[in-house]
Amino acid sequence: MTSGTSVAICITTYRRPTKLRSLLQALQSLTFEKVSEPEIIVVIVDNDVFGSARSVVAEFLSRRYRIRYRVESRRGVSFTRNTAIESARTADFIAFLDDDEQPCPQWLDELLTVQSAFDAPIVAGPVLPRFESAPPQWMLNGHFFHRKRFATGTRITSSGAGNVLLGNRVLRALSPIWFDPRFTLTGGEDTHFFRRCTELGFPIIWADDAIAYESVPNVRLSPGYLVARARNGGNHWTRVDIELQPTLLNLGRRFATGLFRILQGSALAVVSSALPQHYRLRGKLLLAEGSGNLRAFLGRSYNTYGGRVQ
Repeated sequence: MTSGTSVAICITTYRRPTKLRSLLQALQSLTFEKVSEPEIIVVIVDNDVFGSARSVVAEFLSRRYRIRYRVESRRGVSFTRNTAIESARTADFIAFLDDDEQPCPQWLDELLTVQSAFDAPIVAGPVLPRFESAPPQWMLNGHFFHRKRFATGTRITSSGAGNVLLGNRVLRALSPIWFDPRFTLTGGEDTHFFRRCTELGFPIIWADDAIAYESVPNVRLSPGYLVARARNGGNHWTRVDIELQPTLLNLGRRFATGLFRILQGSALAVVSSALPQHYRLRGKLLLAEGSGNLRAFLGRSYNTYGGRVQ
């Protein structure tokens, strides 16, 4: 990594002042041991038309990094992320963090190190759960909040936008539409974005030590939340897949996947009645994912965010 590299850390937020403050505080502790410290600007896009994040931002204006603050009045995560990109396009790299995340001190150092080692246009890192209170044992047993991790340098097929580094060349290639507004209230905008990236020949490389922690509130510690997440995930993944690869073979494969998930879930529901709770819930999640998948074939989606960004 050469000196003079510039990075814009982009954060989109909606009425989470306490979590945003924690994130901005964590950014003050970034360390750089493997690469030279880049020129950093923090771009914050507030989706609250009343600018509720402004007072938190003001606390950090004279701190370690320059901050650029914007209010995006159009409702939805696609609009806020696109506004963030517009505000940061002169940077060599853009890094995205969600407002309910906190990076470890070596987070950006690791992302930039892997980018340099592999000349990677996109680098993604793990997002680990940090529960606001102790979750029930059945939830821990089921590992419902743990995502896949890979060896550093592994090429992966897709990514979320919660912990990722993008080279400017990627954004130029996808301009003028980055995160598609059609997905702004349903979810799946990041799946759609990164699938388009890989189809354009931009690989996503994994950086396993570039860790960010996601705050998991108590309202998510319920079977209802997990079922809705599985249903929505099956729906938007299929919507993206059948749009970007509309071949008969792929359509048939995706439809069969939905049916298979339903059969799996039904079978597990039958045999798991005497098993621990996390096994029973696993069957419900498979049913939900399958139904969300098949709903996509009817051109239907779910309002994941309930009419607003969460």
